[in-house]
Amino acid sequence: MSFTDSQLRQLKAQIRPDVVKEREVEGKVLHYLEGWHVVAEANRIFGFDAWDRETVQSQCVWQKQIVYRFAASYLTRVRITVRAWSAP
Repeated sequence: MSFTDSQLRQLKAQIRPDVVKEREVEGKVLHYLEGWHVVAEANRIFGFDAWDRETVQSQCVWQKQIVYRFAASYLTRVRITVRAWSAP
């Protein structure tokens, strides 16, 4: 079974600029999507119980102690599986 026309349109749509966040780390500007937003979009497009996420790989790419706090950045690869059921 394939995606519906509506799902395909939503998946192909441009990402709204207002949801792309950025931060500066050591002189570099990093762009990212917040996790809660990605989950909300997947729930909206596929349904809250029709997809799964699996962490495939996670690697710390930057860490630093700042006074009494620690900061770190991770590069993480995930696998998204969408379940589709056909009607009887």
